[in-house]
Amino acid sequence: MRKKLRRELITIGGVLIIVVGLVVANAELRRKGSKERWIGIRQDSEAERVEAGQQLLSWSDVCDTTGTYRSGPTFSNDLQVYRDKLVNLVGFMVPLEQFRQMTEFLLLPMPIQCYFCESPPMRDVVLVKMRPEEAVELVYEPILVSGMLRLYEGEKVPFFYSIEEAGREPGEMGGTLTRKEVPMEHMMDMQSNKYEDVLLEGEKPPTGEGVQNP
Repeated sequence: MRKKLRRELITIGGVLIIVVGLVVANAELRRKGSKERWIGIRQDSEAERVEAGQQLLSWSDVCDTTGTYRSGPTFSNDLQVYRDKLVNLVGFMVPLEQFRQMTEFLLLPMPIQCYFCESPPMRDVVLVKMRPEEAVELVYEPILVSGMLRLYEGEKVPFFYSIEEAGREPGEMGGTLTRKEVPMEHMMDMQSNKYEDVLLEGEKPPTGEGVQNP
């Protein structure tokens, strides 16, 4: 009787493990599929603007940056060309410390719900500082940011690069933007942590690189 019960419990446990594994795998596939869809939307916006003759800073040039928070960054020659120059970059907004009427935020090549949850590598993160007296709301869609590119060098810099005196508009030409709400638990996480403690220091380039400049 005990052997039979044990076998049944082992069988039930095995089934539960399989079910849980399938649920987790399915959720991960949906999450990745959603990201790939948004990356495709960003790339379509980039392609439309390049076709219209607008020069864009390429995420592939940005993400060629190597280094870590501790060692500091090393920039590619292709990115160095844009130092202290006006650039246009299409990406997704992520809050830094503000959640409404944001004067500063982060720009990433792919959408994430919370950078404290998903931790992008430092090379993927561009700090955006809006023009004085200008504030914007967090949105779902990719945006076009235009401003002066600053490159930071040295050890333990909080960010590798920023775009300053920035303006913002929809990534899609003539498109609209939809306000995005941040869950309360994510707000609390962001307010209780420091970005340099959570950003990864990976070296591999991300998927979904941007359109090359013509």
